[in-house]
Amino acid sequence: MCFKRKKSACQQVQSYRAYHIQKDGGEVFLEDGTYNTQEKSRSTPTGVQVGYKECIERIAEEDRNLVMQSGERLPSRRNALFVAKKEDVRFWYNYIEKRNPNTTLSIYEVELTGLLLWTNAALLRTNQYWCPDEKVDEEPEGVFEGDFKIIRICRIEDFS
Repeated sequence: MCFKRKKSACQQVQSYRAYHIQKDGGEVFLEDGTYNTQEKSRSTPTGVQVGYKECIERIAEEDRNLVMQSGERLPSRRNALFVAKKEDVRFWYNYIEKRNPNTTLSIYEVELTGLLLWTNAALLRTNQYWCPDEKVDEEPEGVFEGDFKIIRICRIEDFS
């Protein structure tokens, strides 16, 4: 695990700007609306019909709980709003679009106040996900828990 980390990968943020990309058909966010990630909690899957993705999420939550035993506070993926930095929006837009070819995507500029972890999504299947190295280049992913406000709805053309 990452108990030896000297500096927390998490940070408490206030009025921090980031971007959230979402498949249309899910929860609708309104411009100027204020929301809390606790209101959009995903349930932990149970039973025999648990798929691969659900297993990965369950293991990630168990790893998070182990890391938190060392005193570090981390956002839960179950309650998270996943965000990107401006320079990474096009990467994540293309990533999500490729996996959901018949879906329209929305990009929201959001203002965050709460707990934010910048990590590497490629590490999700490892215990390094919660404690990435300082440099997060491959698949930079923000895992946010707290209050967020929709600043504006963006178009992919806004990110060249």
